[in-house]
Amino acid sequence: MKKLYFSILLTLFFGLHLSSLDIFGQICTQLSLPENAIARLCIPNSRYYRDLDFSPDGKTLASIIGGEIVLWDVENRTEKLTINGVNGQYVRYSPNGKTLVCGDVVYDATTGDPTLLLLDGEGYRDYVLFSPDGKTLAGAGAKGVRFWNANTIEEPTTDSLPVDDMTIDFLPTDTSAVDKPKETSPTSIPVATSSTTVPDIRGLSYSPDGKEIAIACRLGVWIYDTESNTEKALLTQDAGGHSGKVLAVAYSPNGKTLVSSGGRAYDESVRLWDVRSKKHKLTLSNPKIPNGNLGGITSIVFSSESDIFIGGSNNIHLYDTITGEYKYTLYVYSWGGGHSVTYSPDGKTIASISNETILLWDFTSYPIVSISPDSVTSLTIGEELAFDVKITNAKNLSGYQTTIEFDSESLEYIETKYSDYLSGGVPVQPIANQRSGTVKLASLSLSGDVSNGDGTLATIKFKVKAIRTSKIGLRDVILSDPEGKKSDAWIEGAEILKTIITEDGESITCLTVISEDVNKDCVVNIQDLVLVATNFGRGGGIASDVNSDGRIDIVDLVLVAGAIGGTAGAPTVYVDAQNMLSANNVQQWLSEARKVKVSDPTYQRGIVNLQHILASLIPEKTVLLANYPNPFNPETWIPYQLAGPASVTVSIYSVDGQLTRTLELGHQTAGLYQDRNRAAYWDGKNESGEAVASGIYFYMLKAGEFSATRKMLILK
Repeated sequence: MKKLYFSILLTLFFGLHLSSLDIFGQICTQLSLPENAIARLCIPNSRYYRDLDFSPDGKTLASIIGGEIVLWDVENRTEKLTINGVNGQYVRYSPNGKTLVCGDVVYDATTGDPTLLLLDGEGYRDYVLFSPDGKTLAGAGAKGVRFWNANTIEEPTTDSLPVDDMTIDFLPTDTSAVDKPKETSPTSIPVATSSTTVPDIRGLSYSPDGKEIAIACRLGVWIYDTESNTEKALLTQDAGGHSGKVLAVAYSPNGKTLVSSGGRAYDESVRLWDVRSKKHKLTLSNPKIPNGNLGGITSIVFSSESDIFIGGSNNIHLYDTITGEYKYTLYVYSWGGGHSVTYSPDGKTIASISNETILLWDFTSYPIVSISPDSVTSLTIGEELAFDVKITNAKNLSGYQTTIEFDSESLEYIETKYSDYLSGGVPVQPIANQRSGTVKLASLSLSGDVSNGDGTLATIKFKVKAIRTSKIGLRDVILSDPEGKKSDAWIEGAEILKTIITEDGESITCLTVISEDVNKDCVVNIQDLVLVATNFGRGGGIASDVNSDGRIDIVDLVLVAGAIGGTAGAPTVYVDAQNMLSANNVQQWLSEARKVKVSDPTYQRGIVNLQHILASLIPEKTVLLANYPNPFNPETWIPYQLAGPASVTVSIYSVDGQLTRTLELGHQTAGLYQDRNRAAYWDGKNESGEAVASGIYFYMLKAGEFSATRKMLILK
C-alpha cells in the first residue's frame, strides 16, 4: 500500500513537473520582446545559461545551457544540435568555424563529435579559447594558464618551447584520471603552463596578434606573454585599475585597447587601457540615462571595427571605444542580467544570454539623437556657434526630453529655438544652468500626433568664452510614443576643436583630449601640473582627477608630469616652470611621489621629468638681478636667484649712502625668485611709510655670505 501511494505521488510530481516545463516553453515563446529585440530562443526548462558565441560566418549561435552546448540556426531561430556533458564556462569557435571548444574538449561544429581531448587534471579548463591563428588553445582556471596544441596529438617538439630557458611544466601522459568523451578521441598534451598561481580567474582574452593574454582575476588584470611564457604586467589599483577583483576583460580587434570591468559593490566600474603602454586611459561613467548604472559587467565584446564595445550586466550597455562615451542601452528587463553578449560578424545582430532565455537584437535600426555639426573649430572669442539637436530613425515619436552638456568655461549659453519637427509638439521652456554647463529641453505632442523619420528637434546657440578643446554632449535622452511608452536613443555629441600653431607655423587641430591635459588646451604642460596641485585633497568628478580614482593626489600630478614626455626638455617648459613653480614645491612633490609604489611607466617617467624641472628651478649660483620696471613710480620688483637656502635681506640706500628701507624676506629655499609673486617688492616708501623723493637709489641683496648691489631710478 505504501509503495502504491509513493508511486502515485511520483507520478503526480513528474506529471506536474513535465506539464510545468511545457507551460514554461509556451510562456517563453509568447512573451513580448524588448525594444530592438527581434527574437527569443527558449529552452523548456530553467537551467542556467552561461555563455554564447557566433560562428565566424554568423549563421550559427553556440550557447552553454546547464551542462549542454546548444547550437542554434540564427536565420530560422531553431535548435540545430545539442552536445551533452560539457564542463567549461566558455564556448568558443575556432577561427575557421570547423570546431568549437568548451572545457577540456574540442568538438566538431557540425556533428558535435569530440575531436580532441585537452589533458588537464589540475583545473585549467574553466575558460578555454583558441588563439587568433587557431593553432593553440589557452585555458585558465584555478591555478593559472595552460596552453595546448590545437592540431596535433604528438608530443610537443623543442620548436614549440618558449625561449630564454623559461621553466615549462609538462603534465604526465597518463590520462587514467581524466574522463574522455570517447576512447578514440585524440589527446593534446600541454605545451606550456604558467608558473604563477592566479586566484579567482573569471575570464581571459587573446590579443589579436596572439602575443599576449589578458586575464580577469582577483588581483586585477594579469597580462601574460604567450611567447616567453612569463608574466608581462599586472594592472592593479596602483596602476589606475580596479580596487578589487575583475569580472571580465577583452582586447579590441585592432589591438589598441583593452577593456576591463570591476566586480565589487563599491567598484563596478569599467576601465579602458592602452595596450602598448599598459596605461590606464579612461574610467567609464554610468550610462547617460535616468537611474542608469553599469552594475557588474560580466561580459565584454567589441564590434568588428573596434569602435564600439558592449558590456553585459543587468542590461546591455554600448560605449565608444575611443572616447569612452556612453551610446545606447538594450534592456533585458525581467529575464535576469545579460550574463554574456556576443556580436555577429556582420555587425547587424547582438545576442545576449540570461538566466532563462537568449535574445537576439537588431543593431541596424535604432533612433539616433545627435548634435550637428559634430565638430567645429573655434576661431575667435565672442564668436557665436549654433548647433542643431537632430533625430534620425524616429518611430511614433510624440515627445522627448534631453539634457545638453557643455563646457561652461569655454562656452556661454545664449538661447534655444525649438523646431516644428514634432507634430503638434508643445515645447517646454529650456532650463539653462551656466554654472553647471547644462540645458534641459523637452517637448510633448498633446494632440496625440506622431512624427517619424529624420528631422531637427531644436537649435541651441552659444558664445565662445575661451578657445580650447571641449565637448558638447547629450544625456538623459528619453523618447515617448502616444501610449507613454519610453525608449532610449543612440546619442552622438560634438567637439569644439582648438587649432594650435607650431613653431614652424604649421596649423594643428586638437582632435582628442587625453586625461593628463587637465585644462583641455591640447598640450600637457606646467599649467596642467599647477591645476592638479591646486586641487589636491578634493574628490573626483573633475579633470584634475587624472586616473579617475575618486581623489586628487600626488599620483595624478606625477601622471601629468609623465605625459609631458619629450617636451620636458624643451625651453618653453622650463620657462613656464620658472614662472609658475617653486623649487620647494617641486621638491615636496618628488618626496611624496617616491613614497608611492607605482610601477606604471608614465608614473616613473613623471618622476624623472619632475627631477629635470627641479634642476631647472635651482640656479648654479646666487645672483641679484635688475629691478623692474626701471625707472619706476612708485613701486618696483627686485628679482634674484638662490643657489642654496639662505636668510635673505634687501636693503635700500639713497645716493648719499643713507639707509632708506630694509626688506626682511626671511629664510628662503634654493630657487628662482623672479616673477612678481616671488621677487622682493618695494613700494617706494621709507621705514616711516613716507614716499621717497625722485632720484637714484641703490639696493643690496644679502643671502648668507653672498651680497651684491645694483642701482635703480625713481622718476615722478
